[in-house]
Amino acid sequence: GDGAPLDLFATGPLPRQEEGGRVRFVSVGRISAEKGMIDSLRAFEAMAGEFPQAELVLVGYGPDLDALRAAAEASPFAPRIRLTGRLSPVEIAAELAGAQVYLQHSREAGGWVEGFGVTLTEAGAAGLPLLASATGGLIDQIEEGENGFLFPQGDSAAQAALMRRLAANPALRAEMGKNARRLASRFDAGVMAKALEDVILSVLAARRQAACPT
Repeated sequence: GDGAPLDLFATGPLPRQEEGGRVRFVSVGRISAEKGMIDSLRAFEAMAGEFPQAELVLVGYGPDLDALRAAAEASPFAPRIRLTGRLSPVEIAAELAGAQVYLQHSREAGGWVEGFGVTLTEAGAAGLPLLASATGGLIDQIEEGENGFLFPQGDSAAQAALMRRLAANPALRAEMGKNARRLASRFDAGVMAKALEDVILSVLAARRQAACPT
């Protein structure tokens, strides 16, 4: 099954969620149409004027990187937007640890649908509240109001409204982050492998029992 090795992300302290403190939104993924980084940039622009402490970090590499960089540089909030390019897993873990909210605006494009969101689970393990588009496998990873919120894919206004809600409420961010770390453990690759092994062993035991009833 799918899963993610979460030790790298789940062992640090929970993110600092402080009244009046920085609210850094981070997104990790391939910079291409189906990953919706430009949508997250537009959502950030829609709410950043109300929250001077808000920042946006976009992590990744891909065919739309130049276009995204141009949009970021042209943004009225350019000083608060950072594009990292390609990072190693350790560097990604550090970016997640330094953020307050995780964004994933995946979009169905050209027949492609998001499956299991590995980075969404890693961000949850890092203790970040999760904002994600309601598409593909992401829907199953968000417990609405518990570890994050879903918004309709392609709807940057709805995404911005949820970003406002979390930016304004550090206590909600902290509670959701704790829940996100707890819920992410369901998707740890080791945990999932053990669960699969348990299922296989119970099926084999049942077959043996059926073949040799006492």
